[in-house]
Amino acid sequence: MIDSRLTEIGRIPRSWKLRNVSELVDDGILAKPLDGNHGGIHPKHSDFTESGIPFIMASDLENGKVNIKNCKFISKEQADTLRKGFATTGDILLTHKATLGRTAIVGDIDTPFIILTPQVTYYRVVNRDMLDNRFLMYYFSSDVFQDTLFNHGSSGSTRNYIGITAQLDLPILVPPIEMQHAISAVLSSLDDKIDLLHRQNKTLESLAQTLFRHWFIDEAEDDWEECSLYDAIELVGGGTPKTSEEQYWNGDIPWLSGGDIASNHKDFVVNTEKKITEHGLKNSSAK
Repeated sequence: MIDSRLTEIGRIPRSWKLRNVSELVDDGILAKPLDGNHGGIHPKHSDFTESGIPFIMASDLENGKVNIKNCKFISKEQADTLRKGFATTGDILLTHKATLGRTAIVGDIDTPFIILTPQVTYYRVVNRDMLDNRFLMYYFSSDVFQDTLFNHGSSGSTRNYIGITAQLDLPILVPPIEMQHAISAVLSSLDDKIDLLHRQNKTLESLAQTLFRHWFIDEAEDDWEECSLYDAIELVGGGTPKTSEEQYWNGDIPWLSGGDIASNHKDFVVNTEKKITEHGLKNSSAK
């Protein structure tokens, strides 16, 4: 049995540490976290340009990465007038206002830095012998940290919020550095495989659309005709056995309901929540 101790985030191995952000800052492990510029110097919609310095909003944090291709941009000249919010490669981003708890790591960028909105905080690891920045991102994404984040934040009628000062009290789990490297390596490998599958799916979707257009549009014969879906198919409805008749239910025959379709609207239905008996099938109006 692993020797463990109880902490505010639950039981952790006794050899693992739990430090708050301010302690890691004081010990020179983290730089003081900062968000984007507030007030009058905050870039406005009219300041956006076609290219330049990426201006990162909460919506630009997607699946652990920063979407720099589709984000807004501001000019380098305007960026140089700002006071803070300059994130660089390797920084971990965390949304702390309205959209609470979205996180990502800043990858390789072609600009000296990216600019954050006031809704996004960056965490910069300055001593990587003590803290793995990728481990920090995965920890931020964990259920235990997300629950802690919401508990530390203040919620109003329209938005959640946890400011920089309150973020300094957030607990950070710090296993031995070798364990951090091992955890981040495994999770990073899984992320890479997921990304590969997504890219393969997009390639297959593009191929399917190309084939569809070739066979059903480009190669369409002159004698093809257009009709409504109602004229082209036969509609077949089902019927439901009485729910009060216990001998009709809990059998082996899948019973497809609207709920089964709603929960699998993008996939194949391979199982159903309810099943009926042969007796139930014979005594229903199902076709």
